[in-house]
Order: sequence, then structure tokens, then C-alpha cells
Amino acid sequence: MALKTLLKKSKNGCWDAQMIDYDIGAQGSSIQEVISRLEVAFELEKKEGLEDVPAAPECFGNAWEMASRNESHSVFDIRIQE
Repeated sequence: MALKTLLKKSKNGCWDAQMIDYDIGAQGSSIQEVISRLEVAFELEKKEGLEDVPAAPECFGNAWEMASRNESHSVFDIRIQE
């Protein structure tokens, strides 16, 4: 399963990850840590039922769309095993 995810480094040095299709996010001190935490958060939400999880707020979707059109930004889908 591939999920659109916005990933950015905060001013405080932490990494933030926010899924676009679901309002699920995480923070970590490295890219590996934030992705691992996001996977855990997604799995926990999935157990409860994703049908009740709304999409991320529109500002995140807009940021993802802008980044996907900008060649200087890396945009990717996080793959989570089902």
C-alpha cells in the first residue's frame, strides 16, 4: 500500500511526516525514525478502522501538491505492508 506523505525537517531539527489521505502524522529525530513512527501510528489506526480517520487538513494536501510540482523537493509515497 502506497500512501502520499509530506516529509519535512522542522526548524528545531526534527523530521515531521504527515500522511495526506489520512490525518496521521509523526515526528522523529531522523528520516528513518519518523517513517518508523509513522508506520506504527498507521498500524494502530488501521486496527481501529481507517474508515473513521479523516484526510489530513487541506493545508497539508496543498503543500504536498506544491512540493510535487517543484523539482527541488522530493515527494514520495511511503509503502506500508498490508
